[in-house]
Amino acid sequence: MRIEIAIDNYDDLFSDFDARNYSDRYFSSDFLGELKIRTHRYRNERTLDIVFIIPKDERNAEQEALIIQRFRKFVKNRLKRNKNKHKDVIVKALAFESLGILLLVVANLISGQIPELFKDFLLIPSWFFVWNGLERYLINRQAIRAKLRYYSTLNESSYAFAEP
Repeated sequence: MRIEIAIDNYDDLFSDFDARNYSDRYFSSDFLGELKIRTHRYRNERTLDIVFIIPKDERNAEQEALIIQRFRKFVKNRLKRNKNKHKDVIVKALAFESLGILLLVVANLISGQIPELFKDFLLIPSWFFVWNGLERYLINRQAIRAKLRYYSTLNESSYAFAEP
């Protein structure tokens, strides 16, 4: 699928508050938001052709190559960061689950030697950790998976500049 984004000049892709050159500047949140809106319709597509439409007199092949290279690096970094977040969510959820199950086992093992009140006291945090771990996994997983799909699609997509 081809997605066209019209820009007046290359500065439209970058933050107005960042005065550095294109090799170092941050991408504009307006641009990133617009790209997300435009690609949302094609979220089931594996690859997209993203074309930046720019007036002929504003074009510069060197800057275009640099911008495309920078954007690819940006997407790869975001993809890697979200993969790490996904792993982190799984590890933390498993840690909570394990701690909760461990507390349940301990409460059951020592239930004959301790008063009922202390056993109940151990059950409260054990259930907290079990359910909280499950909640962390289920809730965070959806959001991170959506970001992983989005950045994977952008990572596989092609980028080009063209004239109107």
